[in-house]
Amino acid sequence: MKDVFKLKKLISKLNNPRKGSFGEFIFENVIKENPINSISRFHRNRTDFVLNGENIDVKTSTQNIAIQRGDLREFKGNKIEGVKYSKVDFWLEGAEVSIGNIKLKFLKWKKISALFDKWLNSHRAPAGVPQPNANKMKWGMIKDNIVEYFCKKGINARCIYRTCESLFGDKESPDNLIPRIRNENAVEIYISFNNEVDIEDIGYIVCFPHIAIDYLPRLKKVWLTSGKDLKDIDKIDLRKITKKYKFIDIADLKQNYRRVYSREKG
Repeated sequence: MKDVFKLKKLISKLNNPRKGSFGEFIFENVIKENPINSISRFHRNRTDFVLNGENIDVKTSTQNIAIQRGDLREFKGNKIEGVKYSKVDFWLEGAEVSIGNIKLKFLKWKKISALFDKWLNSHRAPAGVPQPNANKMKWGMIKDNIVEYFCKKGINARCIYRTCESLFGDKESPDNLIPRIRNENAVEIYISFNNEVDIEDIGYIVCFPHIAIDYLPRLKKVWLTSGKDLKDIDKIDLRKITKKYKFIDIADLKQNYRRVYSREKG
C-alpha cells in the first residue's frame, strides 16, 4: 500500500480528465462487485456507463480530500434528462461512491491504493500527464482549417462547438457564443455536432458577424446557467436565427459565408 499522504497528493494533482478516468474506474469496480449488475462503457451523449439499462454520468471530486466525511451530497450541477448521476467523493478517510441519494459503498485508502495501481497500469501515460484526446485533436484540425480560410479572406473567425445538442433542447446557445469583446471585422462560428466531433457528423453551423450581434434573437428563458447569475447571461435562441446565418456543413459555410453580411436583420 502506498503512503496515504502521498497517494492523496497524487490523486489531488491529477488533471480533470485523468481524475475523472480514475473515478470512473472506481465506480465500475464497485458496480462489478455485484454479479447481477449489467454495466457497459458508453462515453457519449453525456453518459459514461449504461448500468442495468440506465444512463450514468460519473462525477469525481477531491474537494474534500482533507476533510472528515460528511453527509452524502447529491450532484447539484447541470443535469440532462434521462441521465442519472453518480459521485465519487474523496474524503479524509477514503472515497464514497453513490448514485443520486443512494450510497453504494465507502472505500478505505487501502482499497483505493490497490485500485489506483490497477488503473495506473491500464494507462500508458504517467499519472498527471494528459493523454491525447481524440475530440480535442479533431476539433483542433477542424477549427484551424476554418480560421485559416477566413484569415485569407481578411476576416477574424472565432470558433466554438458543442456535441449532442438535442440534449440541451436544440435552442439554447452556449453561454460563450456571444463574445465579450466585439470586433467589427470578425465572425462568430458555432458548430453543432450530432454526437461526436467529426466533420461527417455536423448537425449544422451558425455563423454571424459581430456587427449583427444586437439583431440576433435572444432566449427569453435560460435553463443552463453554468453557475452564473441569470442577469449576467445573454443567450441566442438558435431556433429563431434566420437562414442566412445557418449552414449545413463546412463546404456550405465556405461557399456562402458572404450572405451573413446582407442587410437583412437576424
